[in-house]
Amino acid sequence: GLAVESVHDVTGVELEYSQDADSVTVHLAQRVELEQFAEFTVHYGGRPKRGLYFAADRGAGPTQVWTQGECVDARAWFPCQDEPWERATSELTVRVPRTWSVIAAGERIERREVGEHAIEHWRVNFPHPAYLETLAAGEFVVRESSWDGIPLYFVAERRLEPFLDPTFAETDEILAFLSHATGVRYPYPKYAQVAVDGFIFGGMENVSATTVIDAAVTDAAGLADSPSTGLVAHEAAHQWFGDLVTCADWSHAWLNEGFATYFASLYVEEARGRDEFLLAMADQRASWLARDVGANRRPMVHLADGDPILSFMTGHAYEGGAVRLHHLRRLLGDETFFRGIRLYLGENAGRSVVTDDLRRALELASARDLRLHFERWFEAVGHPVVEVTTRHDVERGELSIEVVQTQEEPPFPCLVEVEIGSDTGVRVERFELEGRSERFVVRQRAAPRWVRLDPSCALPAQIRETRTFAEWLAILADAPDAAGRRQAAETLVRRTRTNTDGALDDSIELALRRALSSDSSAAVRRRIAELRTRATAGPDRDEFIRRVRLDTDPSVRAAAFRALEPSAPSVFDSELATLARAEIAGGASQAAVGAALGLLARVEPSDALDMLQRELRVESPHGERAARVATQIARLTDPRVVTALRALASDEAQPDAPRRIAIAELGRRSADDASVRSDLLALLDSPRSSVRREALGALGRARTADVRARLERLARHTTDSRERAESLRLLSAWP
Repeated sequence: GLAVESVHDVTGVELEYSQDADSVTVHLAQRVELEQFAEFTVHYGGRPKRGLYFAADRGAGPTQVWTQGECVDARAWFPCQDEPWERATSELTVRVPRTWSVIAAGERIERREVGEHAIEHWRVNFPHPAYLETLAAGEFVVRESSWDGIPLYFVAERRLEPFLDPTFAETDEILAFLSHATGVRYPYPKYAQVAVDGFIFGGMENVSATTVIDAAVTDAAGLADSPSTGLVAHEAAHQWFGDLVTCADWSHAWLNEGFATYFASLYVEEARGRDEFLLAMADQRASWLARDVGANRRPMVHLADGDPILSFMTGHAYEGGAVRLHHLRRLLGDETFFRGIRLYLGENAGRSVVTDDLRRALELASARDLRLHFERWFEAVGHPVVEVTTRHDVERGELSIEVVQTQEEPPFPCLVEVEIGSDTGVRVERFELEGRSERFVVRQRAAPRWVRLDPSCALPAQIRETRTFAEWLAILADAPDAAGRRQAAETLVRRTRTNTDGALDDSIELALRRALSSDSSAAVRRRIAELRTRATAGPDRDEFIRRVRLDTDPSVRAAAFRALEPSAPSVFDSELATLARAEIAGGASQAAVGAALGLLARVEPSDALDMLQRELRVESPHGERAARVATQIARLTDPRVVTALRALASDEAQPDAPRRIAIAELGRRSADDASVRSDLLALLDSPRSSVRREALGALGRARTADVRARLERLARHTTDSRERAESLRLLSAWP
């Protein structure tokens, strides 16, 4: 989208140049020797197809402009050496309508107002990769704060101003934590967080000025469901990991994303406690393991074909990197691990890095040879599958623990932590496993109440353990961490569905009821509520409703409403209808309201569609409530549902969130219907990137000539690498 008009050297001599789709080649007037500088000016212009976006059109043209450079789109809005290993200082001058606000990387040097326009000059003195350059300008409101002398700016369109401070409230605590944990004070002259319309990712860590999707800035009900803390901490951590030090090439992208993911989790540990941290680590491990399969199984240091951004989408760079860092932390110990991280940052600040730079820093801090560890965990394909068996010898007073790696790949060096629960308390034994299998023996006089591998959720592996129901009951009651108690609850609820041993099932039922009412972790209570199947009638239901009504966490109540739904629409149930209406009126969380609406539609089905369509009109900052309503509409069997979904999907005045729900459901229900398919094909031309991608996914279920032709055209011409990759994936699966 850009055309070079001319190139001149510092003396004003016009230089020859040539331009192709991706680069400009300049022919200098004189030979330049190695180590000498050459300076020239490129005059260019146009409307970029990528990199710089015009957004938030309110009918009279765009009201926002913002940029996004990662991985290879900085070159699409200014000439640069667009590689993560190349760093440069930068200056930017921008001319905007006078009523607009501007946020860019670095420091504002000057703002001049000339007639109806303003001209701003920004400078970044810290050398940085081109992809981290940023500009956001528009009809924004800017809230100002500070931390330790560093100005903080929270920026969004004016309608979101009431939500800016609550959304970004923990920024100062996060910067303080990260400065302490890394040993490097926040390294830039300011920190801005700018929420923009239609942003193509959740957030982007541009130098000193993070861009986030505007849906992150929302009201209390939205934040109850999707707290902003994780996003704010992740992007802030990137100011160290990704900005201060940057992966030298995109095959090492995990050094950016894995560190940001893990240090955001470390902030959760600091601010919310160890339970929340271990739950986060357990979820990250499960997410990565679920994706490290089949064609997606790959090493951590890896570059995908095509646009490098596709390497970020496999589940490895983020969660896979985080769980490996957690394993290293447990292996080396906190003091050594963080000393190594401070060495890594201190030695490499302002530089580009590869995975071996981290290894060398941790080796220096620990005086250990970590080459085998890094070779297996970062350069090799696969992950361990660990099977554990235990046997207690009463006469010897010994507990033997056998650990075996059963995966096809060679063994991984592992830290093995084993938690032993007994009547006298809980202790953890630590072992290092380097071979395929090993048997460990520890002193244990009395029979343990339970034995559990990896209580720190630090082993990046599939773990297979055989355990009695008595052990699971003990873990649910007394395990010191919520991740363990949640796992026990999941296992025990599944057991109640078999219904083969009345006495055991009664014990399990009592334990689950006790945990539902008294466990300190909402995650444990929520999981029990999600999985309940014996709370649908009689005294069991009454007790379940009573406990749920008293729960202060809306996510637990939302799970309970789903569990209370009858298996099919039923005759009017006044008790459940009253329970649902109370939640809807309270509006503490959009998820809880949505679940309550689903319950109400099932127990009062006569006018469910009309009721839900009225609820669609209830406003929320980004259509979060409408999205929950759309989900419930899609569940109805009313023959008018497809018409309602088509209207919602095609309504450009609706926020993205409910439209995406409607589009996805149309794909599931009716992708082979010609009229629905026509709607979905039209949505591929939407100005909203998230709508286009949802429509693309929905069309993947249709196997018709018109869809195939459109996918082929999209694969050839789209400037969005993710759309191209998805089009090619769908075409490759075509029968």
